[in-house]
Amino acid sequence: LHNPTDRAVRVVVRDDVPDGWDVEPNELTVELPAHARREVSYTVVPPKRGEHAFGDLHLRLEGSVGLGARIVDVAAAERARVYPNVLG
Repeated sequence: LHNPTDRAVRVVVRDDVPDGWDVEPNELTVELPAHARREVSYTVVPPKRGEHAFGDLHLRLEGSVGLGARIVDVAAAERARVYPNVLG
């Protein structure tokens, strides 16, 4: 995440994960100071192997006062291949 503005912003991030996948946490919330960059991550557990499709990212940008929010969709669709657990 990158905040190119002169003001702090609170960002809530949600990813479109494939159906049936367990996601922890469901949403990520980050306080992003002015001109700051942050990397965020989450954990997914796929229920089965094969090729799966992730969708776009959805951001809710809230100002420091919290009076309003802006919703932004970021094109980030990707395919992911899941392989079986060979150690199991």
